[in-house]
Amino acid sequence: QDLPPRPRPPHQWPWAENPPDLWFNYYVWANVQSLNHFRASRGLNVFQYRPNAGEITLELPHMVSAFLLADSVNNSLKLAELPALQYLYYLAQIGICLCPLANNGLHQMPHDKNPFPLFLKRGLRVSLCTDAPLHFHHTLDPVNEEYGTAAKLYKLSCTDLCEAARNSILISGFEHQVKCQWLGENYLAEGVAGNCFALSHVPDVRIEFRSENWSTEVATLQAAIARLKSKPRRSSLASVASEAVPTPPAHHQEISLCGPDEYPAHGTAAAMLREALALRQTYQAYHARGGRGSPPPFCCPALAA
Repeated sequence: QDLPPRPRPPHQWPWAENPPDLWFNYYVWANVQSLNHFRASRGLNVFQYRPNAGEITLELPHMVSAFLLADSVNNSLKLAELPALQYLYYLAQIGICLCPLANNGLHQMPHDKNPFPLFLKRGLRVSLCTDAPLHFHHTLDPVNEEYGTAAKLYKLSCTDLCEAARNSILISGFEHQVKCQWLGENYLAEGVAGNCFALSHVPDVRIEFRSENWSTEVATLQAAIARLKSKPRRSSLASVASEAVPTPPAHHQEISLCGPDEYPAHGTAAAMLREALALRQTYQAYHARGGRGSPPPFCCPALAA
């Protein structure tokens, strides 16, 4: 899965070999953006890039490249085993679509171990979808079957179901006008201002709770970075990470960005998280430009290392 020292363009790739996930993901994404720019220039709708990532095996390169490039991802079951990457997906609010009935039918993951209720509880932008409905569903409305089954198995409230349905619309590829009809004219606004209870049926208190938690996490990240910058400058982040970090007391979590200042690794972790988020913003900015200009590089030395 490692990238070659000098990656080759697609027309020079020897098709007797399978390309790395990072390489494949980047060129599919780049071509989708070029096609979207062509369609947008003619007043047509555009496509979202929504790959399957981390469905069966722990495909770390695929899930990292999906974080950088994808609008949303499907069937990311293994994301539950990668807390740092899961945290980045949460901060970037990348959409995640899961299909517990299909995952259970394919013996990928039983219902009781599916991460959907965990992702929903933590505030990730997760929703339910269908996968091969002719194989795994038994009614004429497979989406309602997914929601009904999840409600019974995971003991979801009406608010939980409405929040998942709202997430589904937010991460979908429907046109802006259609989303306005379903969620209201201000659905793109942050927090309660973007919620129309008459349409979404999600109480404002739930939206406010999600917004405050997300804002707190971002503020914690920024505070950790500010503490790192306020300390004497070192030769590199690697030298900070290599320092001996004392064992945290039993009443502190081992992974924390807002712990005591004597743990230098906290500021380093925050800086690396910020670097990852900034790299995703670079790709999304290229997408916002409609594919104009030079595309960003498809690998980051820090992440590849």
